[in-house]
Amino acid sequence: MEEHDGAGLNRPETKLLFLICLSSVLLRACSGQTLNVFQSERPEWSLSHLAVHQSSGAVYVGGVNRVYKLSSDLAPLVTHNTGPELDNQACYPPLIMQPCSEPLARTDNVNKLLLVDDLHSRLLACGSLYQGVCKILRLDDLFILAEPSHKKEHYFSSVNQTGSMSGVIVSRDPGRDRERDATLYIGTSVGGKQDYFPTISSRKLPKDPESAAMLDYELHTDFVSSLVKIPSDTLALVTHFDIDYVYGFSSGNFVYFLTVQPETETPGELFYTSRVVRLCKGDDKFHSYVSLPVGCVKNRVEYRLLQAAFLAKAGSVMAAALNVTERDDVLFAVFSKGQKQYRRPSDDSTLCVFTIRDINADQREAAVVLSGGRKPGAALASGKRRPVHKSAGAYRRWFLWFGH
Repeated sequence: MEEHDGAGLNRPETKLLFLICLSSVLLRACSGQTLNVFQSERPEWSLSHLAVHQSSGAVYVGGVNRVYKLSSDLAPLVTHNTGPELDNQACYPPLIMQPCSEPLARTDNVNKLLLVDDLHSRLLACGSLYQGVCKILRLDDLFILAEPSHKKEHYFSSVNQTGSMSGVIVSRDPGRDRERDATLYIGTSVGGKQDYFPTISSRKLPKDPESAAMLDYELHTDFVSSLVKIPSDTLALVTHFDIDYVYGFSSGNFVYFLTVQPETETPGELFYTSRVVRLCKGDDKFHSYVSLPVGCVKNRVEYRLLQAAFLAKAGSVMAAALNVTERDDVLFAVFSKGQKQYRRPSDDSTLCVFTIRDINADQREAAVVLSGGRKPGAALASGKRRPVHKSAGAYRRWFLWFGH
């Protein structure tokens, strides 16, 4: 793991610029060439998410009340309006499904998730309105192909903060053609509504955008489902416990999420910690779910509040420095100092680089410790939270959490 200073990288607009500079479509612009700028039509309508269609170079940007399609040099091409609309977070089911007795007000729609579904050439855009419903948009003109909203599986979360939700789209069967379906892995804050929303789940993405199975859980029975909810005993320890999903990605046979969540280390004093969560692709029962702390230590100072992250290939220079191949995945992550002020982080921050190879090694060791040397999945059958402690450095305190 390498570290670099990154003071001031914790502001929302700077986070987005950080991700833009690391994405391949704009990499040259960050190396000294002219940097084109795109801004929303209103200063208060901040931009929060960026996705790139690799084959065309088109750039999609999500913000407050808008989804934009831009050219590769950031020239505006299409604007799709997502709000404001009449709503109230207390309306469940949402107003679009049945009348609501709560007072309604024009409410901004905060974009919380923006993903290109390359397999089916479409865009998934999820917001904060109506308990967190999503739209499936056509890539060419942002025409609405579908807006699933008629059952509870379609409501992801009404939390209206950016940086609280992340998602990853993977193919169910990479050996078949484009007729196959895909899977959406999604992690989200739930805003105290843990009975309504799972904090992490896997959903169906059929080829047909109007399919009745769109966004259903991959597995849902009376005994096991493709989801994890926040357990009630966790809420007994931390009343306002929630998990922010800062970044999600896939690499090899796994799906990963980088999260920030509160933890109580001493009575009456709340600290936050960052974690990396890993799941096996295709594990509909979530038996492979493992979570462990992640952060940086520089000059004996801990940087543990994750602010932004990005996955990329190592390249020749970094591969030599990290002892990996040029095509190996590496994770760039910005952390701010300390553990207490997550919502108002310190300007003292650092940019760290992790190899996915090292992350996988730690995940495997944590799973083996949990299972007492047996196969990692063997310890997951009981479906309960179980802490594991092992002294092996600043970030080798493991905690495995799973359940339904």
